Amino acid sequence: MAKLPSEKYNLFFKEAITSWDEGIALGNGLTGCLIWGRSEHLRFSLDRGDLWDTTPAPEVLDERFTYQTMVDMALKKDTQGIRELFDKPYYHPAPTKLPAGKLIMAFEKDGKVESLLKLAQAEAEIRVIGEKGTSLIRSFSHATKGAGFIQVEGKAEFSVSLENPAFGHKGEEDAYRYSAEERQISQGNLGVLKYDRVIRGQQGELTWFVQPVDENLEYGIVLGEKVTEKGREFVYVIGASHDGENWLEDAKEKTRSLLKEGYDREILSHVQWWKAFWEKSSVTLPEELFEKNWYITNYLFGSCSRKNCPPMPLQGVWTADSDQLPPWKGDYHHDLNTQLSYAHYGKANHLEEGESFLDFLWNLVPQAQEFAKNFYHSEGLCLPAVMSINAVPLGGWGMYTLTPANQLWLAQIFERHYRYTGDRKFLKERAYPYLKGSTQCI
Repeated sequence: MAKLPSEKYNLFFKEAITSWDEGIALGNGLTGCLIWGRSEHLRFSLDRGDLWDTTPAPEVLDERFTYQTMVDMALKKDTQGIRELFDKPYYHPAPTKLPAGKLIMAFEKDGKVESLLKLAQAEAEIRVIGEKGTSLIRSFSHATKGAGFIQVEGKAEFSVSLENPAFGHKGEEDAYRYSAEERQISQGNLGVLKYDRVIRGQQGELTWFVQPVDENLEYGIVLGEKVTEKGREFVYVIGASHDGENWLEDAKEKTRSLLKEGYDREILSHVQWWKAFWEKSSVTLPEELFEKNWYITNYLFGSCSRKNCPPMPLQGVWTADSDQLPPWKGDYHHDLNTQLSYAHYGKANHLEEGESFLDFLWNLVPQAQEFAKNFYHSEGLCLPAVMSINAVPLGGWGMYTLTPANQLWLAQIFERHYRYTGDRKFLKERAYPYLKGSTQCI
């Protein structure tokens, strides 16, 4: 029988975590949370996998944006032309993954912060130790209910604020400028993205904000708070217009309901999901470091890939909290990034979680057929090697971001899934058509 991860593999930090990419990671496939920061500015950096500005770069819409044009320019040794047409799109602010926002807890300054991630139950414990007392903060992202829970025990005073990302505003002078010599990966801070101003609200135990993006997306975070015998409890829900016309009211109602149920009750079903996840597979290795690494990486996989949720892009469900555009736009790189992120799920017996990526690719077949036709002038299907959540090519170094070879890696994932499952229906209805279409394009 598979074993739960040993407590000795839990992650423990005896000092404050001062960088977002080293934060305590919680996730449920759709939403994610990174806990990090000093006592006076303890951050819960929040994310949701389907928050994207999908505005295509102008060059991608140019009729010259084709493989044949790239070949012609290469034969003419027109390096500058290639950069202007194929590299340039990547240096526009969008398309890009968007962070959701953050919850800030401000305890007394210069308190000692200790952080613990318990792998088996996917729960964080943070201790803030100050002159005015010790506070114990527990938190989890519910495995199935798409909400986050926070419980604070102790008598030390602290304040709580809900912050939206520092986007620019429509009507402001555009701070973004492209130059062909500018070779950095991300272009500036979030202020280069211009949206309508955030809308804030408060009612009873709830606080929220709504961030308009464009005609396709608006989103927000609803935070609920209550006082308990132990201290204070919080529930947050990240809602978006993807959820339906009444998404904000639905998010408010969900927050109220879960806040009423409470942390101690809701964590029971959360832990049960993770227990079932760990029972699917385990390893015993003579080298303890490798065994620990296996459990940590499977924890991360279970946290950011779930059936009926977007598959993980570059930063999973933990988009950078740096007030900058996400590294590499937080996009989908169909090279070792998506390949290795999903290469192991069959062997680890997490087939349902792996299907997140397969479903994503299958649902994008029409876009893949259109890209094959318009860019390569070919039959079959092919996705851009570097793309947004809706398969818009992001451009960049064309020999890499627009190579058709990466489509074969995507096709192999369908083949591998059939090898592990032996599912003849899947082979007939998905795997074979996808491999055939990919082969036609190549």
